[in-house]
Amino acid sequence: MNRWRGIKKIVFAAAALCFTLTPLAHAALVPSIAVGDGPDGISVSTSHQFRPVFGGWVIGPVTVSADPEAGPWVKELYAPFGGRWPRTDNTFSLLEVIKVGEGPAWTGWHETILTDGWSWRNGSIFAYTPGELTGAPSPGMPFTPFLSGNGFGQFSSLSLLDGGSVNGRTIDFDFPEPVEAGTWLFVLKRLGWDGGDGGPRGPIHVSERVSAVPLPAAAWMLGAGLVGLVLIRRRRWER
Repeated sequence: MNRWRGIKKIVFAAAALCFTLTPLAHAALVPSIAVGDGPDGISVSTSHQFRPVFGGWVIGPVTVSADPEAGPWVKELYAPFGGRWPRTDNTFSLLEVIKVGEGPAWTGWHETILTDGWSWRNGSIFAYTPGELTGAPSPGMPFTPFLSGNGFGQFSSLSLLDGGSVNGRTIDFDFPEPVEAGTWLFVLKRLGWDGGDGGPRGPIHVSERVSAVPLPAAAWMLGAGLVGLVLIRRRRWER
């Protein structure tokens, strides 16, 4: 119950933040990157400023495509307040708004904190549909969807995909069904400092990777579909 309350606070804080952002239509082009499922390949690095009104970092919208030849996505999260970390409350929020790009369907989303002294507290990942607000709760959500006004567009639905499995500096989201291209994901997480009384210093680095449906399986399905079309055409020709 306390976990849901914490998630609600993060979501509503995100809603308040969205009203302060410059309007950005979902139909417009958003940055696009390719992310792999392992440490090999060329990684993508981005840097992100701390947003005091949110109590953490907001990333996106961004289109992410699963590519087995790509490396991880490494994010640098700048310290708040000009590099002066607070001495009392060192727990922060990280929100990411992601569109699943073209390519194989996703089976999971995995994040690892690379900076010593930090660990994940909790996290949840939702699928949502940009559009007009329906005014009715979505499956898996204990509250009514809200208007973001701008920034991330309106939410016509929010449905919980996975609550996340936390293991210290690693959090794994495993989807019950493959997530297809075009799906919008709303990823909420909390991370905190465990490194002692000295307090944190410098930015935080987070590595993220995507697990996807294996390409051979996708190719087999495509081949089976083509064979089916050939057989149908042959039967029609024989008739």
